[in-house]
Amino acid sequence: KVIFIVEMSIIETEALELLEFHKIIKYVTDFCHSNGAKHKASQISVIENHENLKTELHHVSELKNTLSSDSFFPDIQFEDFRKEASLLGLDGSMLTEVQFLLIKQATEISNTAIRFLKNKKSTLPYLSQLADELEDNKLILTEIDSIIDFDAKVKSSASKELQKIRKDLSEKRRKSDAKFDRYVNELRKLGYIRDNEESFFNGRRTLAVLVEYKSEVNGFVHNKSETGKTIFIEPGATISINNDIAELEIDERREVNRILRELTDKLRPYATQLKQYNELLIELDFLKAKAKYAQLINACLPNLSESAELKLSKAYHPILFLQNKELKKTTVPLNIHLQKDSHLVVISGPNAGGKSITLKTVGLLQTMLQSGLLVSVGEN
Repeated sequence: KVIFIVEMSIIETEALELLEFHKIIKYVTDFCHSNGAKHKASQISVIENHENLKTELHHVSELKNTLSSDSFFPDIQFEDFRKEASLLGLDGSMLTEVQFLLIKQATEISNTAIRFLKNKKSTLPYLSQLADELEDNKLILTEIDSIIDFDAKVKSSASKELQKIRKDLSEKRRKSDAKFDRYVNELRKLGYIRDNEESFFNGRRTLAVLVEYKSEVNGFVHNKSETGKTIFIEPGATISINNDIAELEIDERREVNRILRELTDKLRPYATQLKQYNELLIELDFLKAKAKYAQLINACLPNLSESAELKLSKAYHPILFLQNKELKKTTVPLNIHLQKDSHLVVISGPNAGGKSITLKTVGLLQTMLQSGLLVSVGEN
């Protein structure tokens, strides 16, 4: 058996630098998807409570074994939504369409993860505990689905008033475009407009009129080209209907905001639950990153001992292992056994004979293990 002493002491920063522990942290951070998980990875350090350490190591071990066996594990790639959940909890707040779509997607991922973990109590006893205090929530999905579409836009069916406004808008825009196009054809025949005959200013279609013909074109001047050769004019024939369109767009935005405020109020009671979902997904993302790194270096969970004993079997330095792997070189493992009555070892040999790497391997693997990371030692 591989046995590690779990002696909780603060490791000096200088020692961590010497052991190149920051390189291990970098690997784990790069495997994280969410910013929250990346932040957790950047803060990896010794876990001082033995039970907490044991739980963390079993979390990683169960997830690593699941991934290595190609067994199903829910996709947990998500965008952090703690900011949205916090905003939802504020009285009088209003979330945007994009924020609601983010919450919906994250809730779907959370629901799947929670159901999966609750059904795996026998095969994943440690990981399943992460969902013990959580329940999935279909109501959040139903409420958002009834209002927001896949393009993060409020559905016209969200209210009769919005449906009417958008119907009127569509009709007015159609009429405006028809008038504009007819006028463009007339002016093109007369040679009054440039090849790039139209543009947009403040959301209104304008004609690119040659400056010498500006008095021939009735309408509102919106802009002038830098060369001064082109005047951008909104045709007089469409000004009135465009004003109607602008007013309807204001009405549309107001109705959309009213609907969004109403939806925010409905979902506000679930703000705390959504924060818990965010924490769960960050934790799973973080653990999955640790598990992927464990796969990369062929790491496993050794037996843990609280007594003063250290036994390494077929152990190798994880950074050296990856460097040699890239160079298609073999990494030679080491065996070492230290215990209370035999806790000193004298290492001798020529330069470049492996003395320093042996010391660093012992120190690095011990630091990794006590930081909740699986270690590169023999399976048995």
